[in-house]
Amino acid sequence: TALLGPLLQDPGTGPVQIELLCYLIKDNSLEPDMQVQMLGQVVELAWREETFLVLQALLERQHVIERW
Repeated sequence: TALLGPLLQDPGTGPVQIELLCYLIKDNSLEPDMQVQMLGQVVELAWREETFLVLQALLERQHVIERW
């Protein structure tokens, strides 16, 4: 999550980066523990459209909700 937090905080992050991040979440490319950590970071961010997309992808993962 050391790279993902700054990516989400960067105002220059565009739709391609967000789409890739959501794909990694949905494709189970990220370890479940990393997804839980990412959820903790996402809820602390300023709310932008990109933040909601990542939050939605994370919340669709049942194990993330159970571990959070």
